[in-house]
Amino acid sequence: DVLGSRGLGDVYKRQVYEDVQETQINGQNVTLKGNGGAYSVITWEKDGVSYAVMPDEAVSADSVSALISALL
Repeated sequence: DVLGSRGLGDVYKRQVYEDVQETQINGQNVTLKGNGGAYSVITWEKDGVSYAVMPDEAVSADSVSALISALL
């Protein structure tokens, strides 16, 4: 378990993000969280399952769109 005994929510809820955006990618509601136009937490829910992507380095909104489009 990469997070050990901590859940994903514990990891990213402690962070303070200046940029929080709700957007749609391929008809799916997606939340982007980051700073300065670069996003380090991307979350969405589909069919009752929550998903999150936390890239090693923050990425642009365009990169998020390409990544999530490939996953959906």
